[in-house]
Order: sequence, then C-alpha cells, then structure tokens
Amino acid sequence: MKLIPVVILVAVFIAYVVYAYMRASKARAAYAQAGPGIVEGEDFRQVQDRAQPSKAFGQACFFVVMGGKDYGYFDPAAPQKMLASSWEIGDRASAMAQLQELLSDPYPQDVGAMVFDRLRAMFLARSCAGAEYLSQEESWQYITRIGRELQSRCHSFEEVGQHYLSASLQWSANNGVEDDGTADRIAKLRGTLWVNTNFQQPLG
Repeated sequence: MKLIPVVILVAVFIAYVVYAYMRASKARAAYAQAGPGIVEGEDFRQVQDRAQPSKAFGQACFFVVMGGKDYGYFDPAAPQKMLASSWEIGDRASAMAQLQELLSDPYPQDVGAMVFDRLRAMFLARSCAGAEYLSQEESWQYITRIGRELQSRCHSFEEVGQHYLSASLQWSANNGVEDDGTADRIAKLRGTLWVNTNFQQPLG
C-alpha cells in the first residue's frame, strides 16, 4: 500500500516533464515561425503576436518608439508610473483624451507630423493596456486602425521610420531633449521585423 503514493508522485513527475517538453517545443516552433525580434529575451506573447498580421504590423511600427519590448505586457505599475510622469495620464479618461489628441490630424498635408503622432499613439495604446487603462482588445483595435492609416499614407516601413525619425529629431531639438536612440532602433528593425513583415498586408 505504501507504494501507491510513490507511484502517484512518479506519474505526476512524468506528466510534468512531458508538459514542460511540449511547452518548450511549442515555444521553439513559434520563435522559428515568427522570426527574430530586436531584443533578447522577448515576452513569449510578443512572439505569438507576430503570427497575426495586424499585431505583427503594429510591432514593426511601435517598436520604433518602444525599442523591442511591448509595454502592453508589463506589470501595471511600470507603465502607470511612466504614463503619469511623461504623459500626465492616470486613468482611463485621461488615456482616451490623449489618444484622441494624437489621432486628430491638424496638419493633413504633413505626413511626417502624422506619422510621429500615430506611432506615439500606438505606443500609448499598448502602454495603456499594460497600465490597465485600456483592455488588450481595445489597445489592438487602436493599433489596427492606425496601421490602416499608415498604409494609406506611406509605402513602406522604411518610409514610416524615416518620417518618425525626422519629426523626432525636430521635436527633441525644440524641447532640448537628447537623442533617444530612434536611429538605432530603426537600424535593428531593418534587419528583423521590417524584413519579415509585409507592409501592404491586409490588417484584420
């Protein structure tokens, strides 16, 4: 009778090993299919997202601002602190108001200004999801909406990146802000997500 608990423990251990192996195999397959990101140690959810056209497109755009880590998957405290200090966002109402401002188009002929605001809106949409001011679904709806607009106004990720870089440098000069590394992030994207993502693909 004393052997029964041992047998159960062995069976549980074997089941756990099989589960861990299958999970690791699934992760390796997802990484292989999705292609590399631009940072080491990506959140696995970011990798899974690249299997969906609108989310892959979104990453190829908002990583110009974020640098390879999706703030939508951070613990809430970090994006909440960043949003409060940098954007004066502290709740859902202020998040929606700031997004609405970035999605208005006061300079319809200035593509550079439009791209600068839209990529920052993507950044905010994901950050607000991480801060729990928006749901994940709402955040990705913003990403898809903005992605379609970028497709209608630009022809490639390179064009989007260059518009953003030029506007960012101008904004930094006007506000006395040092270089934030945008050019380096763009260089990394050129060899990763921009190669593996079709700019003109339909966004669901």
